[in-house]
Amino acid sequence: MSVLTKLLDFLPTCFNIDPQQISAFTLSYDDENARVEHSIQDNVFTTKVFSSFTNDIEIDLDDLTIGELVEKINTHHNYSATVHSFGQKSAMCLADVKNSEDEMVYIFTSPTWVFYKAMAMELKEAHEMMEEGLKQMSIQGSTGVITDYWCNFFNGTRKTGEQDIDFGIRTIREIRMPKSNNVAIEEILKENYGYDIVCIDLLFEQTAVMEMNNKATPVHNRYYPITDSTAIEVEPGTFALIFPNNTISGWTGDDINGLRKLVYSIHEAGTRCKVFWSDLPDTEWMLMNDTNTPVHDSNYILPITKNSEFFSFYL
Repeated sequence: MSVLTKLLDFLPTCFNIDPQQISAFTLSYDDENARVEHSIQDNVFTTKVFSSFTNDIEIDLDDLTIGELVEKINTHHNYSATVHSFGQKSAMCLADVKNSEDEMVYIFTSPTWVFYKAMAMELKEAHEMMEEGLKQMSIQGSTGVITDYWCNFFNGTRKTGEQDIDFGIRTIREIRMPKSNNVAIEEILKENYGYDIVCIDLLFEQTAVMEMNNKATPVHNRYYPITDSTAIEVEPGTFALIFPNNTISGWTGDDINGLRKLVYSIHEAGTRCKVFWSDLPDTEWMLMNDTNTPVHDSNYILPITKNSEFFSFYL
């Protein structure tokens, strides 16, 4: 039942609710033996063969004239329509019906219908706005700036070009997933960067260490043993991120800042991060001098160092 029909049903019997209808166009179907029904409910025109579970035609009447509606009907297979009159009138003047088998489609001329049709349209729009408002009250149903608001509330940041639904799902997943262990950090980093980054604790003694200008190089883990010198002490409270080749070596300062922001939002309190990679860095943001001594990047306080295996720095 349409909103207009409900409003008219609420009126006392002293009101004349006859639509005072006049034929607007004829609707026909190629198979004369087929029973065809048409409905006009809440400014939507539909037709179907009797007992069918799906509509053959479904057209929104907003912004259409009766003549334009007829043209749309005539583009559908097996259906045809012929305008009688009022072709230039708005299709929203068509009288609401449900499952009518009459081949005539009518407009209403009753002043009562005109008044309550306007009310029905406003109520329908208000109902749709309330439904949309309810959707905006959750991350899954929100859109646009409301999605940004919800996700930013939970410390989420939209990726370039990321759709609302993808941004919302990712934010929920990040809220629910564990964060403060090495496996969780690896999964979060892979989700953000698209490749595997190893995360391990530097809480055990190394087998050996390389030296450079008589200075010990940054600590390495058991997966990357250095064998040219004596063992060194553990580095407590430190975890390592080991990047594959052709990744971090080409990053810019903004990329490093993004990594720092992400890592320090999920790591355990009281720990610090050290980054390792093995291929030559991009000379635009870090350089090694001729003697391979530790160097400083102008963007960072701590030095970027190099031994026989890795470049590294504290994040």
